[in-house]
Amino acid sequence: MNTFLLTLFLTLSPVSREKTVFICYSRSAYAYHADSLCHGLQRCTHQIFRISRRQAEQKRYQPCKICFREAER
Repeated sequence: MNTFLLTLFLTLSPVSREKTVFICYSRSAYAYHADSLCHGLQRCTHQIFRISRRQAEQKRYQPCKICFREAER
């Protein structure tokens, strides 16, 4: 019975297929980051949020030149 319920739950659970990114929530921040350990994001002195890439682009954030260049390699 437990296996059945677990299978049912996993089958019916919505899975977010959107790529998530990280942003520094400050007025001067302009980039979103692929990795929370990015050097550019480590300089953030405000809160760091995980949001979808689509949301970051809607808020006018641009891809980080450090971590997105490394992600392409």
